[in-house]
Amino acid sequence: MLSTADAIQPATLKHVTEVATAYEPGVVGSVVLELFAEVIGGRAEDLGTAENFFGALIEEMGGQRRGSASHVEAQVSILQWLPTTDPLRIAQDPECGYALALAR
Repeated sequence: MLSTADAIQPATLKHVTEVATAYEPGVVGSVVLELFAEVIGGRAEDLGTAENFFGALIEEMGGQRRGSASHVEAQVSILQWLPTTDPLRIAQDPECGYALALAR
């Protein structure tokens, strides 16, 4: 997806900005994580470009209840969607065994 980021249409960027300012970052982050899971799991080949990924995010968020206006800049909100360390929460997956290694 990264190689296609420069091709995102201005209208899509505008909608992503609206999502970032209208919804709680945790809610958007959950949807982003679900979309990444679909891509990784091979269930959503059409999400392979940044344009399509963010289009799907915009569509998914359209069905969510809007939060109160946060008065936070979009960039600040977007940075809160996923944690910077382990953004896909791989360490929490029991199949990866990270929790078992840490418990020892």
